[in-house]
Amino acid sequence: MSYQQWRFQLNKAILLLQQPQLDDRSLVQWRYQHALKECHLREQPLQMLGKLGPHEAFAADLLKTRFLKRWSTSKTSQFLARKYDLGYLADRTFFRDQKQALWKFAGVCPQNLLVKKL
Repeated sequence: MSYQQWRFQLNKAILLLQQPQLDDRSLVQWRYQHALKECHLREQPLQMLGKLGPHEAFAADLLKTRFLKRWSTSKTSQFLARKYDLGYLADRTFFRDQKQALWKFAGVCPQNLLVKKL
């Protein structure tokens, strides 16, 4: 499943666990733990990448907003331009930076995650 599907499963389990009368609490807790693990598996490499330096932090922010949050290229460009005081981020520059960010991510990402779909 993709990150958004795991995030949905996580939120669904949280809502179910808040109900006082739940028939199969252990199954819902297991689903919660599994969804939480899968979300962290996708978030942790980006957090690690962001701690390596300023260029890597830019790359991590780009990938997080573009692929985990599913923002459009224009919304992501505007966000990054504001956050990093770039003024304007041209489309050509954005796609070049995105390609470089994906390569950086591949360098820090566990092999088993590269096989899974983000």
